[in-house]
Amino acid sequence: MPECRDPRDVGEWDSWVLKACYSNTGDQVLLVSDLLRKDRQRAIREAQRHPSKWVAQRRFVTLPLESPRGPLLPCVGVFVVGGRAAGAYVRSLPPR
Repeated sequence: MPECRDPRDVGEWDSWVLKACYSNTGDQVLLVSDLLRKDRQRAIREAQRHPSKWVAQRRFVTLPLESPRGPLLPCVGVFVVGGRAAGAYVRSLPPR
């Protein structure tokens, strides 16, 4: 599993991703280094002001898995309630 941190504990953001809590479809995943400067600063400020709503995760590359339908990217997640694992999910997506 990639390293995860409280957004207040990240110094250099180039290799980090911000993920919103309660987001399990990637709709609120921010690749910090890909954002425009003003959007980057706003996102970091928001995450550091409200750290219980965000997690910083070390950026990583997902390797595709071969399947009968062609290459698929695995996506694995854990649902957390009150700081404890409460469930998990796995899905696969075609590369973009």
